[in-house]
Amino acid sequence: GFAEGNAVQRKLTRIDYGLYASASYLNRHGLPEAGEGENHQLILMDEALGHLSDVVWLQRLLPKARPVFRSNSRDLQAMAAAAGRGLAVLPTLIARPLGLVPVDLGEDAPGREVFVGYHADLKPMARLRALIDHVTQSVPSHI
Repeated sequence: GFAEGNAVQRKLTRIDYGLYASASYLNRHGLPEAGEGENHQLILMDEALGHLSDVVWLQRLLPKARPVFRSNSRDLQAMAAAAGRGLAVLPTLIARPLGLVPVDLGEDAPGREVFVGYHADLKPMARLRALIDHVTQSVPSHI
């Protein structure tokens, strides 16, 4: 959400994430087992963002897996996964079109709630209200 006290916010959508790998990676390394991860390679966010829920989730479930690629760009992570470099937690809407294979560790990856927000002083603006209404009606509640 928004930290500022006089901000108005509305939930816009929820973005599903999952653990993905290329078929070629899985053919070479097999499916990882929760609690293990030996012989597996991870594609992660930069260490400065190591506190993000999906990074913590992945390293907790695959503690023996080895980080091999780090980037704050989900697109670059997806490209690395598609190239067979390792396992990556990605938004489903990025992973599916690339033909990446979902990997089930028995626990859903953390998703993201997306909010739209604005300063409370702007609330009377009809144009802003119309825009917010249009955006919230146009975006599915779950993607």
